[in-house]
This record gives sequence, structure tokens and C-alpha cells, in this order.
Amino acid sequence: MFTEQEIRTITEILSHHPNITVLSDDVYYFLPFDGRKYVSFAAYSPENYKKTISIFSAGKMINCTGWKVGWAVGPPNLIKQAMYVHEAINFNMNVPGQIAIARSLD
Repeated sequence: MFTEQEIRTITEILSHHPNITVLSDDVYYFLPFDGRKYVSFAAYSPENYKKTISIFSAGKMINCTGWKVGWAVGPPNLIKQAMYVHEAINFNMNVPGQIAIARSLD
């Protein structure tokens, strides 16, 4: 888990590289240890959001690891590209699990 200072430094470095996309693994965002504060890379600044896909997991969040349901959050142009990749990788979906997770997030 990056500190706010580390995210600030990474943000500064990436400001010089506009074509980089960040894939942020945020599946354990709710479990910071040692009194550390979770800082979302995408939420840190509008520019970070524009270049970040954040990944979340229901398995980690609500303790249903066998269901293998997750989601991605980001700007539409990046999510669209992620959908193309997802479509090519996954051929069998757990529909009941997806419905149950969607309802639990409401």
C-alpha cells in the first residue's frame, strides 16, 4: 500500500509519461494495517483518474472468495479497452454470483 507521499511521487513521474495506463489492484483497500491510511491512486487527482483502472473484488470485500466476482472502475475510454480484453479472456461466467454481488452492493 503506497503512502500519500509515494503516490505524489508516482503521480509526478507519470506526468512526464502521458501514455502510461495504471492498473491499480485495490481488492484489499478496506484492510489497511498498522494504522496506515488507504490512499486511492485514481482518486488522488483528476489526472490520475484519467489514466487508471482500479480493480476490486467481492471475494475480498464481502468474504465470498469462491465466487470469483470482481469489477473495474475507471474512465470510459479505459474501461472500454478493458472490456475487449475481458471478453477475449473469459468464456464461462458465474451469473448467479454476479447477480448476488450486484444486489449486495445496492
